[in-house]
Amino acid sequence: MNAPPRADAGARLAAELPALVERALARLLDSPDVGPDPAPLHVPRSVRSAGAAALAARHGGGPAARTQALALYTRCLQHYRQSVQARLQPGLREDDAGLAAAFFTLANLAAFDGQAPEPERLEAVERQFRRLLGACGTWVQCSTAERQSFVEQLAAIGVLVNESRLTAATQGEAAQAHLREAARGYLVQLLGLAPERLALGDNGLVLKAA
Repeated sequence: MNAPPRADAGARLAAELPALVERALARLLDSPDVGPDPAPLHVPRSVRSAGAAALAARHGGGPAARTQALALYTRCLQHYRQSVQARLQPGLREDDAGLAAAFFTLANLAAFDGQAPEPERLEAVERQFRRLLGACGTWVQCSTAERQSFVEQLAAIGVLVNESRLTAATQGEAAQAHLREAARGYLVQLLGLAPERLALGDNGLVLKAA
């Protein structure tokens, strides 16, 4: 009998991260001083973006629509590397998984609370994701290619949602409601995190009472 197909890294991480977030953020609330930060989670960049391709492949509408989607996600990934990571981590030639996860999370939460993913907010949340992903068995077991695809998806979607938030702000409540629905879906799909449970505090993400 053939083995069942292996779920992609994003689906596996989304299944494991919520429980880790619950435990880790609860510990941080009880004792903010958790010792020295772990090393950054750097991931070599792929020659061609598997993450952008994976996102485009989920689009309907036929080959032409998927080609347009691939161009969009590729542009968003390039913007993230050139304008977000390069500003916070100049000279780094790899992707930083903690920073990509932090930017993705704050960009999507901004659809709800309006707080842009500014550098001072990103730094604290990036340190949290270093711990969360580093403690995640799925992340440890992922191949380099799986990590590359996952991080690229986080980065590209983060930029897309952040740009869409600025546009929706000029288009009225219906556009903003649509963006919130999309942002919630992205958070649940890629990180397994419901925005209703998350808030941004002085030291990064905090859990709201269930």
